Amino acid sequence: MTATRNGNAKLAKPAKKPHLVFLVCVLCGLGVPLLLPTAAFAHPVPFSYVDLRLQPGAIEGTVVAHIFDLAHDLNIVPAERLLDPAVASPQAAAIGRLFTPRLTVTANGVVLTPQWSSAEVVADRQSVKLAVRYAMAGSVGTVGVTAVMFPYDPQHQTFLNIYEGNALTQAILDAGHTRFEYFSGSRQGAVAVIQKFLPRWTKSRILVELVSADHVSDFFLEVSDLRDGVAELALVKR
Repeated sequence: MTATRNGNAKLAKPAKKPHLVFLVCVLCGLGVPLLLPTAAFAHPVPFSYVDLRLQPGAIEGTVVAHIFDLAHDLNIVPAERLLDPAVASPQAAAIGRLFTPRLTVTANGVVLTPQWSSAEVVADRQSVKLAVRYAMAGSVGTVGVTAVMFPYDPQHQTFLNIYEGNALTQAILDAGHTRFEYFSGSRQGAVAVIQKFLPRWTKSRILVELVSADHVSDFFLEVSDLRDGVAELALVKR
């Protein structure tokens, strides 16, 4: 308490403490990241890639996944460790176990068993690639692919490529569209399309024509009078 000129008492202001001001500034600085939108720390590339090639007696393919997603589900910190082949290669079995229930491939309605290979680092894409093989008996008519590669991320998308000879069919799978069905260009594929898309009253006639045709192309010519059905087949096999 100090005295003024008129004799009245006046409370003295406490002196500022520099270390206290510094502490407040530091705490405010630490709090800034907590106030930023979480999107600023989101996965920069929430994509995976599945390539499948139809071969006689098997479907062979590759799966490419970003190290951010793999590190999250495998509890590897930091994620960049997976860019080291000495770290990624021993994780091949664990990655295969991770993918097996998340990537389902069927042939003619039968679920196929995946055979995963060793992991390969794709450094320029910050990703890891695994090769996979699905053995199957006989020719394939339909191939079904269901993919939910990283369920923790609802924004994740899987780019699917299916190769049959020189033909390529593409699809994008995500949380709202997890399954894709492919119809092969073989006779089995043509039968599968007929059974799924054409009205029941036309199936018997078309199947008879298909059985007697030497080639699938001959079959389509023989049923050219059914323009609506053929048009729908063409839309499916685009």
